[in-house]
Amino acid sequence: MKLIAESGSTKTDWVIINTPDTYTFQTAGINPLFFSESDTIQEIRNSFSNTYKTEHIKEIHFYGAGCGLDTAKQKIVDLLKPLFPHANIQIYTDLVASAHALLQDKKGIIAILGTGMNIGFWNGTCIEYSTPSLGYILGDEGSGTYLGKKLLQAYFYKTLPQHLLNEFANTYTITRESCIHAIYSGKKPNTYIASFTPFLYTHKHEASIQTIIHEGFQDFIEKHILKISQKYNFFSIFVTGSIGFHFNEILQTECAKYSITVEQTIKSPISELIKLYS
Repeated sequence: MKLIAESGSTKTDWVIINTPDTYTFQTAGINPLFFSESDTIQEIRNSFSNTYKTEHIKEIHFYGAGCGLDTAKQKIVDLLKPLFPHANIQIYTDLVASAHALLQDKKGIIAILGTGMNIGFWNGTCIEYSTPSLGYILGDEGSGTYLGKKLLQAYFYKTLPQHLLNEFANTYTITRESCIHAIYSGKKPNTYIASFTPFLYTHKHEASIQTIIHEGFQDFIEKHILKISQKYNFFSIFVTGSIGFHFNEILQTECAKYSITVEQTIKSPISELIKLYS
């Protein structure tokens, strides 16, 4: 049996492939920078179907955010090996998951816009080039964390219209103190910041909210897409992730200003990965 996992900072989608049957389940995101080993192991055990035994898993293909470095990959292997002792474990970045899902053996620019952001050029076999990942504090332009940070700034600096300030206060139980505590002392500050993006979606017709989203995507395009487009002479992009999916219309509008075409956007690569490994 094969086990496929596609993990971001917020959630991990798992699929057991036992041809012709599949079993899917979901756990919290497993980012090497943030996860708690004991909590994660217990959650996987609790979510694993009683129909299948972990020792029967022979292959694991784990695609994850934050898995670009060998040390990060080893951390995931060390997590999974005790659970699945007979499995051959392969670790890939989340960007490779998106490339496998949308491009396979075709060349193109591939990007993730979810809780975090990642982007690179896929040459049909591997990620040939990617812009440096600076994480949610210094980078992640266009991501849920980036947009959530802009929204929180607008709320606490009171630069939103009064009716949106009231709406935000009624939607979330939040104070400046509780926000700062969650960001600087919480377990997953990036996920916390990104959790406010549904407010952007609900109020995306508002001019002030549109400004936040448009500016976030402009930063993403100017700092990342244009650099890769000019380097490889490719002017189209394939996108995965909840932010790219839900704000696809605005992303297309911003990209068009720079003569970039958004070819395809999907929320998650997992359904396409199931086809690839079945």
